[in-house]
Amino acid sequence: MAKAFFFNIRAHGHMNPTFPLVRELVNRGETITYYTGEEFQEKVETARAEFRTYESLGEGVRFQFGD
Repeated sequence: MAKAFFFNIRAHGHMNPTFPLVRELVNRGETITYYTGEEFQEKVETARAEFRTYESLGEGVRFQFGD
C-alpha cells in the first residue's frame, strides 16, 4: 500500500477531473491525502481521501516548490 498526496487549486475545473482517479486509488488500497480549499472538503471525503486545507495559494506554492 502506497501513500500519495494531491495538491490542487480551488477551482472546479481542476478539482472535478481528479476525483475518479482518487477514488480508484483508494479502492486499490492506497492512502491519499488531498490538499485544497475547504469548499471541496465534502467532495474529497466522498472520494475517501483524507482532506487537508491550506490558507492561501501562496502558502500552497511554497509547500510544493519551496520559498
